[in-house]
Amino acid sequence: MKKIFLVLSLLAVAISTTGCQKLTYEFNIDKNGGIEVSETQAINIDVVAQQMGGFASGMSKGFGGDAIDSDSVRQQITESYESQKEETKKEMEDEGYTVTDYDDGKYKGLTRSKKYTVNNFGYKSLPQGFSTENRPVVKTQELFARKVYSIDMSYDFSEAAKSLSDKGHGSQDFGEPKIVSENKYIDEETGEEVTETVYENGSTSTVRMTPGSSNYMSGMDMESLSDEEKAVFEAILPVSELVIKIPVKAKSHNATEVLENNAYKWKLAIDKPTKIEIEYQVVDFSILGIVLSMVALLLLVVVAHKSINNDW
Repeated sequence: MKKIFLVLSLLAVAISTTGCQKLTYEFNIDKNGGIEVSETQAINIDVVAQQMGGFASGMSKGFGGDAIDSDSVRQQITESYESQKEETKKEMEDEGYTVTDYDDGKYKGLTRSKKYTVNNFGYKSLPQGFSTENRPVVKTQELFARKVYSIDMSYDFSEAAKSLSDKGHGSQDFGEPKIVSENKYIDEETGEEVTETVYENGSTSTVRMTPGSSNYMSGMDMESLSDEEKAVFEAILPVSELVIKIPVKAKSHNATEVLENNAYKWKLAIDKPTKIEIEYQVVDFSILGIVLSMVALLLLVVVAHKSINNDW
């Protein structure tokens, strides 16, 4: 039984450190300076079950146990996911977020959102993985009847994924045994990254990360792969995207793609930090109206003054 628990705990580690994750974000800024920030955390259960089923079965045999049925792995992952999802949902709601279920037919998870104003949206309110030197995040500058808004920040996927794993939001908790020691090295013959782990209960494991694993995929030449190989790699690669919606067309930006209705999309890199920059300006028509009214009033006074002088 202990061997089975160990296999499942290693399965949990694999889920949290490989692909099959989807982390997407949306910043929706309205014309009045209100901002709603949404964050989606989801996993592809089918791919996890497919990839980890063989892994768990192989590990079980390696520890002297029996092969693990793939359906059992899928059921264990699904049950643990549903249980963890409800716990996580309550935690998020207790933190003041509005939480909804997310299911796009491929990924399942949760979307949490919270509303701010651009003036009180501080860097500590940013989703994990984002960082900026701006205080607040959305920098504003008033130029007569115009107000210029700018965002300058960066995103580190590894920090975001690490946070999810630490909090239990991105992995399943199977009761992982305590690690006594861990030794990592590169196999000079194969080029694989080898991790040898010793656990408190006396069990040991050796994990070899091959060039086909998620840790290496971002640097692979995808053009050299067949369509079938590409489909496999794309299925297990993490997905991370950001959409910023603003009330007007951006003056400048470095977005990956421009969507409809003044929405800008960034495909966030999983192997290096991503720089995010966008700037736009909004004309304050109320100030402009006051100025025009004052000018009109001044013209009326001048005309009236000339008319009175002409009468004399």
